Amino acid sequence: MYGVACAQSTVLQKCIVNIFLIPYTWWRHLQFGFWSAMLSLFCWWGYLTFMIVFGVSWASSWDSFITGFLLVFSCAGSNILGEANLRRWSAKEIIKKSIFLFGVSIGLSLLFFWIWYFLSGLFFKEVDMVHHIVALKYRLGDFVCAGLVTAISVLVVRKWEGWPAALNHISAGLFAGLGAAALWSVSGYYWSLQFYWAGAVAFSSFGFLFGITAWGIPDDLYVGWVRVLKGSRFSQRIPIDAVDQRNKERFLGHYPNGLDLYLPPNEGVLELHASIVHSPSTNQYILRGLSLEHTRMKRMFEWAKVDYDPTSPAPREVELQNGDRIELGTQAEVEFLILPREER
Repeated sequence: MYGVACAQSTVLQKCIVNIFLIPYTWWRHLQFGFWSAMLSLFCWWGYLTFMIVFGVSWASSWDSFITGFLLVFSCAGSNILGEANLRRWSAKEIIKKSIFLFGVSIGLSLLFFWIWYFLSGLFFKEVDMVHHIVALKYRLGDFVCAGLVTAISVLVVRKWEGWPAALNHISAGLFAGLGAAALWSVSGYYWSLQFYWAGAVAFSSFGFLFGITAWGIPDDLYVGWVRVLKGSRFSQRIPIDAVDQRNKERFLGHYPNGLDLYLPPNEGVLELHASIVHSPSTNQYILRGLSLEHTRMKRMFEWAKVDYDPTSPAPREVELQNGDRIELGTQAEVEFLILPREER
């Protein structure tokens, strides 16, 4: 038991959620799931270690509440701590929000688990007599309560980001509670009531399911960049986004007084050759062709020519994605990338 806990502690030190290590792909939305599952599992192992070393000093009627509260606090705490690591909160702010989260979660846990205990006593008379019954029909409410308390606690700490976010968190809490309950029941049955492993499955699955559904890594932690791939300014790059989250347009080309990204004219790049526009409201990056010469966006199995059409009053546009390459003229080529904001 001690060896497992120490090994898990070492893994935690190496797996802190770090925005530098999370590329801008759809995989990034799974990061919080694995992070929450790992911390929740570590909490379960710590809980068992405590009971082995010090024994159980509370009445059996408190088992559901204590286990449920640890499930809530480990999952909610891992989500808040992960967000703190990504947004680089100060130590003071982390401590303040952790204390606040502890108070909110324990208060809501007392309320919700008391309500469930009261309702279960009305429908299942044997629950009042035998507190250690582990049948799913008796414990499903515990997992649902844990999911709701986790969702509400995280929402309160995140200062209620509107009804869409609230519904998403509540749905994530219900999904995590029901999913963890099902996996706990199935694992306990197939492993011949090995509650050590069943509990580990319950904690890790609860954390994973809540982590991947409640909050994905937001786009505002990333910034679009364009970098030169060919020519005399190879690897030079500039950010696209504005620091104050306003609409921003960057111009690429050759101009005597310089542009946002200067490219020499001997590579076939004209003055005001192209521009890239970013809208924070939609988080879209748009390439605009401003030159009559060759201007093309290319990605795997796709390409789009955006040469300026003199018969049209508006330039041609195409939406950019991470990794797209843009041909400007006959020799110059730039690449569009989305990187962590802290790269600035």
